Amino acid sequence: MKIQGEENNEGILIELGKRIKDIRINRSLTQEELAHNAGLSFSTVVRVENGEGSNIVNLMKILRVLNLIQNFDLLVPEQQPGPEELFKNKPKRQRASKRKKDTEWKWGDEL
Repeated sequence: MKIQGEENNEGILIELGKRIKDIRINRSLTQEELAHNAGLSFSTVVRVENGEGSNIVNLMKILRVLNLIQNFDLLVPEQQPGPEELFKNKPKRQRASKRKKDTEWKWGDEL
């Protein structure tokens, strides 16, 4: 199931738990191994996989063991600077300087 944003919180937790379980099984890890490697209790891993919820720190520990922690960057992407910030930090342009009037232009062979 693709999470569209229309689901309620419980539905999203169940889907995330299912995905974590599928990835854990795909990587040939038992719940006990995942719990041990993440520094969590066995019951915490079971609750997360059942979609019963947990705190974000526990989720981060599980994702770190599954090598998925970098996906948090997709969860809350870094904001790019807005137009005002870009304009504020842009250096001022320098105008071209005028030629000095007392210097007359010459060809290179006229010395």
